[in-house]
Amino acid sequence: MDEIFPNVIGHEAIKERIFSILNSENVPNAFLFSGKEGVGKFNFALEIIKYLNAKSSENPEYAIEQISKLREPYVNYVFPLPRGKNESANLENPYASLDDNAMEEIRNELEKKIENPYYELNISSAQNIKISSIRAIKKHLSVNKKDIPFSAIIIDKAERMSIEAQNSLLKSLEEPPEGVIFFLLTKDESLLLPTTRSRCWLVNFPSLSKPDIEKILLRYFGVDDETVKKISPFANGSVKEAAKFLEADKLELLDAIIDLLRQAIAQRYSSALGILNEILEETSNDLELIVNLISLWLEDALAYKTGFDLEYSFNEYKDTFIKFNRAFQNSDIPTVINSLQKLTDAYKLNVSLKIILMNIILELSTLGNRQI
Repeated sequence: MDEIFPNVIGHEAIKERIFSILNSENVPNAFLFSGKEGVGKFNFALEIIKYLNAKSSENPEYAIEQISKLREPYVNYVFPLPRGKNESANLENPYASLDDNAMEEIRNELEKKIENPYYELNISSAQNIKISSIRAIKKHLSVNKKDIPFSAIIIDKAERMSIEAQNSLLKSLEEPPEGVIFFLLTKDESLLLPTTRSRCWLVNFPSLSKPDIEKILLRYFGVDDETVKKISPFANGSVKEAAKFLEADKLELLDAIIDLLRQAIAQRYSSALGILNEILEETSNDLELIVNLISLWLEDALAYKTGFDLEYSFNEYKDTFIKFNRAFQNSDIPTVINSLQKLTDAYKLNVSLKIILMNIILELSTLGNRQI
């Protein structure tokens, strides 16, 4: 399937399914792509609309160029935006109330997205998809596109639409003009209303494999092979997670994680909390990244303990989990991993960060309980 979706890395089974659909007479009006952030859902949506136009356009090279540059009317890209002044007065133009600085930031971020479809937009204070962004879709749909065989409306982070926004979308989603295809991208389809989900053809995207992560980093991020090999074990199946390690000194986090584990397992609570707070500061309060790294070390320890011979994420720190397993043979690693994930979920529900941090350390400290 590489020759059909040449810019999509991985997801071979999905390529086969979608290729079959695109060459049938029943191409859906709307796709719902669900899966963790950083697995290539946006890039896949672009490749689908490129493929359809390459088949049907009188000038396919021009169409593909326009799609790659996210230009209307070929692509209408909807994503979370910051709020501006007098927001409620601008019912159909999501950009009207934004100041020059916000607009410049958005333009810069979109340029990065155009250059690299695996890049994650990072726009200050952009929390939700505005109702005005959804209402503006109707204007896009009203434009005469008789010379364009297929156009795409891509709604990124669709779970950030309000109930009002989703309800506003329903009519357009169900009966778009011929040749218009919706792509709703979300990390979890259950976060959308059932009425929204029911109007879409669901595709669940799994995590990317380590080799696929490495190919994407090499092709789209300009990373050298040595750095790729260091980063890919900590990607957790997501290019977004891998990209965090491209920032300066992020690999130094691994030493700090090992130090945190040592202090917590030894039940030196104050020292562990101090290290955890320092790591939070270094990662701009990215608790999910921190818990992911801790969990990867624990998974390595568990794999070694159960006799699996594999390439460990913390391979350069292999001695740390070998010594841990010798000292604490009866530690309940799976329970701790599960508890850490629940704490991450609780943080997303706005539970106090201070409470979450103490509970992380307490969970880790249980690994040091000697059992007879």
